[in-house]
Amino acid sequence: MTPREVLRRRRAERGSRLDAARRYVDGLPATLTVRGAVVVGSVARGDFHDASDIDVVVVADGLAESPGARWRQVAARQGRVRPVAWTPGEWALARQRCNPLVQDALDHGVWLVGGPADFGR
Repeated sequence: MTPREVLRRRRAERGSRLDAARRYVDGLPATLTVRGAVVVGSVARGDFHDASDIDVVVVADGLAESPGARWRQVAARQGRVRPVAWTPGEWALARQRCNPLVQDALDHGVWLVGGPADFGR
């Protein structure tokens, strides 16, 4: 395989994972008002491997307060998506505290809903 073919294949794999993240966000319950959704981690950076999860931060209104109920709202029904769900207020607090996940989203994230300008950059 030539280097060009390797790069083409790698881009296609990343695109497939980003498409899976988009389908996940599109399938979130209608009871949520998604203000932001961003792929972070290895898929966003492009250094993922075969076993990598697709890490998605969701910022939404309508999230349950109870961790268990919140998880049931946003848990991926299938696939490798691993969500982290915050309210806009929780995002703002995490940003204030220099949370590494927020920094990753702002610095390297692939935004599916919203963008860095909407969330502190």
